Amino acid sequence: MPSPGLARAHAARAYAAVDQGDTAQAQISLDALKRTFDRLPNDTHGQSALAFRESQLRWTEAYVHTQTGDKKAEVTLTQALALYPTDAVTPAGNLRLMQAAYLVRAREIDAGLQQAITTMQGHLRPVSSGTTILVGNVLRALPDQARALPAARDLRALASSQT
Repeated sequence: MPSPGLARAHAARAYAAVDQGDTAQAQISLDALKRTFDRLPNDTHGQSALAFRESQLRWTEAYVHTQTGDKKAEVTLTQALALYPTDAVTPAGNLRLMQAAYLVRAREIDAGLQQAITTMQGHLRPVSSGTTILVGNVLRALPDQARALPAARDLRALASSQT
């Protein structure tokens, strides 16, 4: 039976699998999440903490696609960003950090690092553990020869100064 709890469980499995490098399991969990989401009853309670909203689905898709380097990341990140109001600084910033990681994986290293730095400069303090993980994803995506770039050092310093 589809439920918001089941959707959250599929999302958690997708996050865990992709973070462990298990792309196949991440995709299986993401597909199960989409099927569950499509069968959820319409939320009639507005912003209930018990609901599973489209923004959560798009966030999960964006994270999995970003971490796997899937070209779908560009579309899912755009879709996810569009679901947040302009005053949702932290969620939008975290999605921009996902974009930065995707850019780095796509070998647009300078653009990705600059986006991550700009995002961190505008981030609210203190930085959440989720933001720290996303900055780490950007830094881990860097090829070895790019890890010593001044922008990479700046991002590391900026992230560590905000915790």
